[in-house]
Amino acid sequence: MSKHPADHLLRKKCFQCHIDSPPAEGQYRSQGCAACHFEYSATGLYEGNDPTVSRTKPGHARFHKMPAIPSRATCVQCHRSFTLQTLGMEPHEMLDTLEETENTAIDMETSVDNSDQENVSSVINTSETKEDPVEQENIPSTNNDLVISESETTEKPATSRGFSLYAGKGKVKKDVHTAKGMDCTDCHTQLDIMGDGNIYSKQHEAVEIRCETCHGDSLSYPLISQITEPSDPSIRISRHYTGGSNRVGDWMAVTATSHKMTNVKVQDGRMVTMGKQTGKAHEIPLVKDYLDAHSIPQHQSRLECTACHARWVVRCPGCHQNIGPDQSNVPEFHPLDIGEPALMIGPRGKVAPMLIQQEKQLTVLDERGHPIPVLEKMGDERGHYRKWEFTNPHGTSGSNLAYALNPHSIQKKSRSCISCHLSPETLGLGAGDLKIGKSFTGKNDFVDPLNRTDKILNASKFDPQAKTSMRGEALAGTSQPKARTFNQKEIVRILRVGNCIPCHDQYDDPIYQNINQSYAFARTMEHRQLRKKILNLRQPAE
Repeated sequence: MSKHPADHLLRKKCFQCHIDSPPAEGQYRSQGCAACHFEYSATGLYEGNDPTVSRTKPGHARFHKMPAIPSRATCVQCHRSFTLQTLGMEPHEMLDTLEETENTAIDMETSVDNSDQENVSSVINTSETKEDPVEQENIPSTNNDLVISESETTEKPATSRGFSLYAGKGKVKKDVHTAKGMDCTDCHTQLDIMGDGNIYSKQHEAVEIRCETCHGDSLSYPLISQITEPSDPSIRISRHYTGGSNRVGDWMAVTATSHKMTNVKVQDGRMVTMGKQTGKAHEIPLVKDYLDAHSIPQHQSRLECTACHARWVVRCPGCHQNIGPDQSNVPEFHPLDIGEPALMIGPRGKVAPMLIQQEKQLTVLDERGHPIPVLEKMGDERGHYRKWEFTNPHGTSGSNLAYALNPHSIQKKSRSCISCHLSPETLGLGAGDLKIGKSFTGKNDFVDPLNRTDKILNASKFDPQAKTSMRGEALAGTSQPKARTFNQKEIVRILRVGNCIPCHDQYDDPIYQNINQSYAFARTMEHRQLRKKILNLRQPAE
């Protein structure tokens, strides 16, 4: 590889997670298949009883065995962003009690004929009470809510298996699946992780599970398929599970790519997820049983589940890549801030959470430690550049990026209505005061940015975090096919609902069942009289 800054970044960052590359200094993992199927302690020392393996020389696996199912600690060696979920509270006792498997062969899952699929309503018992199983276990809130204070950001970061976790201010709630003790592999299938034999240009295209795989949607229960042959992959793969193998006659959930799940099944008339490493049965709440919160037609057809139920995302202030002889003065990591996700149109055509990327800056130092220009004359001072001219294939800036994602911060309680319908930040417009004009077309609407840095520097009239304008002009680029920021029609449509929310703040309010009819009624004299009457009732008595 060359000495180009881009190749330097690849060596330093990207290739550290490649399964055929050695780990970063101070970390321990194997390569190839063993990168996932060997587990290492934080010290890299052997903890088993094999007398032929040194217990003092670092670099040996924790035990002299290859578990068929990787633990969360193994997953987050590369998928480091998700270590923030537990903030150092990894349930290590689960890792210590993994039973040794006799056979580590992994069988590929095969496609399920659509003719064998049935809707879960034909098998599952739906006649009982709709009590939410999530509420039955009484998880203490002190274990689920983690408050990060200002002072904590200066302390030594918490660690989990030796991997640094940096958290800024904000309140972090553990993902509901994590809070229940579920592991990464309890949701993600073998084909998600190891591939299905096809080559995908984007990682999200290879993921076969959806929220609907287990929870169904507002119109139907999850699709299920029955195991009919002893040679079914759902039986062969599940022999590694703590709770035992599946059997002929079991009804299994079906993924978006028509494969049977190996641990999501109908059990005693209920849909459950079996913990692959714990054997615990987690009862699954089904969306169709809770229609009050999922009855808005526009939400049903246009939103990913995560648009409402993903409650926080990491807001990273950006990493400073220091390329020079002395790399001790510039911190490699920065504290993280936590906030509600902004939204965009995801690659599947539905509204999804957005990972807001900071505008990129690059500083290159010479051998004397002085900044040198690397982008010719595009900077306002040597080594600091406020404008990059390169673009992506869509013609939008390559230094201002937006990505749709599932931040793995799912909560039972969804975000508020106003956090979407009256928030410029959520719409990708940046932080600022939203000025709504009299015309419902949105032609007179604008956002007065809170951060005026770029405006003062004449670099941009928008907030530095803005990804789109009020006219729906894309300011950010994305490499995800079909993904984009909101256009003007969508922005106007979302904000228009905000006019109704002060009076109609319940999901099951009948006005949302036919919003166009409700808008027509809002222009009548009858509605004006009702509104005046309500406002008069809310006035305090003199």
